[in-house]
Amino acid sequence: MRRLFICTIALPLLLSAGNSALAQKKRSATPHAPGEDIYKHYTGTIGQRKVVVDVIYGYQGASNYGGSHFYDTEKEGVGTLIIYEPATFDHGVPMKASEQADDTTLGDANGWNETPMPKWDFTIAGENMKGRWHSADGKRHYNIDLSENYKESVALDLMVVSDTSAERDASGRRPLKGITYVGIKPAAAASNEDAEYVTSQALEFVNAGDIRDLQQYYRAYTRRYVLEPLPAGAKIFSEQLYPVYNDNGILVLKHEVLMMGGNSIASTFAYLSMDMRSHSRIEPDDMLDVNSAKLAQMLESAVRNKYGLAPGVKLSTWLLRDKVPVARNMYPGHKGIFFTYNPGELVKDKAITVFLSYDQLSVLNKSFRKRVG
Repeated sequence: MRRLFICTIALPLLLSAGNSALAQKKRSATPHAPGEDIYKHYTGTIGQRKVVVDVIYGYQGASNYGGSHFYDTEKEGVGTLIIYEPATFDHGVPMKASEQADDTTLGDANGWNETPMPKWDFTIAGENMKGRWHSADGKRHYNIDLSENYKESVALDLMVVSDTSAERDASGRRPLKGITYVGIKPAAAASNEDAEYVTSQALEFVNAGDIRDLQQYYRAYTRRYVLEPLPAGAKIFSEQLYPVYNDNGILVLKHEVLMMGGNSIASTFAYLSMDMRSHSRIEPDDMLDVNSAKLAQMLESAVRNKYGLAPGVKLSTWLLRDKVPVARNMYPGHKGIFFTYNPGELVKDKAITVFLSYDQLSVLNKSFRKRVG
């Protein structure tokens, strides 16, 4: 089995064609104009399977911004989809993508497992995403039939704002600093009430101060770090705020801060979970008993199972501690709760996420169990 590891700070850059001469020729002069960077929430079928797909993509450069996400409504887990560079950066052209296997390593910084995985051929046209799904062994093929659907989700626009300093590096060819913000804002199709709530909560979550507009915040953020010294001497600094779950009247935004300077890499993650039916935040204590010893035991078992640590192996052999604490950095999904440990909490230089299904979680609060059905 071959594994490919790419630092997440580089995802907005490396998961695009932006660095090739060919890509530069194909790219629009305004790569982040309205409509060039998209977030779309699709529901529909792949063969007989009911699926939900959240596409995050930049047409100009085939930028994946960390990848799109999908899940089977009847199964646990969430998959990542990486879209390859198409023949042109025009809208409506045939596209190819590959599902990505989960990363189950502890010794490498950030990356994914490059095991052979299913492939997608599809076209996005209007509100529809149609094409063919192919199994990893190439023996099974099913129709992809998806349409945009915001009945139980929030319509959002993807925005990418980037800036560079006038200073050049030692070679004189590249800017000394580059700053990018990949973020969202409520789309015109969102209700006024939803738009106001998401905007206010997102700005509060990222500590935007007196700024009351997300687009204004993204621009002010990038300009600030162009003019001021970057944290920890980073040469590339990126922040992202995008959905990881947007269904069943629940919206979860992932806030990711990424820094790279020289050979050093740092990344941190936090999640904003919102109940869009009641316009209230979903905090860890709203979901379950975070002080439960049983929950801590379940998380340790989940870590051992995911990373292949046998019951007799001391956790400190691979982790920074012998016991797995309950991560308050958690968010709800369609079939369970995801618990994320930032670098330095369980593994020195890597964030890890484990999943516990709602069926497993006997410590789930009754009101929340009823809310997620």
